[in-house]
Amino acid sequence: MDDEITYPLNLRREPNFPWEPFFEGDPGKRFVIFTDSRGVEKEWKGFEALTRLIWEKIPDSRVAWCAGQKIELDNVPEGRFLNLTGCPLDEMIELVRQPSVFIGNDSGPMHLSAAFGNRVLAIFGPTSPLRFGPWPIDSSRTKNVVAPGGVLANLEPKTVLDAYIELKNR
Repeated sequence: MDDEITYPLNLRREPNFPWEPFFEGDPGKRFVIFTDSRGVEKEWKGFEALTRLIWEKIPDSRVAWCAGQKIELDNVPEGRFLNLTGCPLDEMIELVRQPSVFIGNDSGPMHLSAAFGNRVLAIFGPTSPLRFGPWPIDSSRTKNVVAPGGVLANLEPKTVLDAYIELKNR
């Protein structure tokens, strides 16, 4: 049995989705934000503020949200927000493979997006990025953002945006 893992991951594509043109253009200005987590200790409340900061600081940026639970966001700029929260698994997989910057906690979608070769900002609170960080560990396409003291309530959206700028300049 061959135990070599090829990178980036090449999975069979699902059928096209009507939202795919949303990702046309500069992948450094296209963001997929996975807002979900499996436990209350891993829930970060800063995704809305981060999204608004991205729109404010990065001209022509577009943000897509994805999560298991449906979330509504008010007062969004026209053409710059795609809300796919509550979408089925096959659509989520296709979303995280889009050329973009993925932002989210240590989750399956984060690992998939990293494996597809996207830039990834992985947000960590109580869990260790050394154990649960995106693969490959030494990739210049990924950056771990660790909440001060391991408490996500202590993580400011500006810190995550600053990590994106650092990642983009690598």
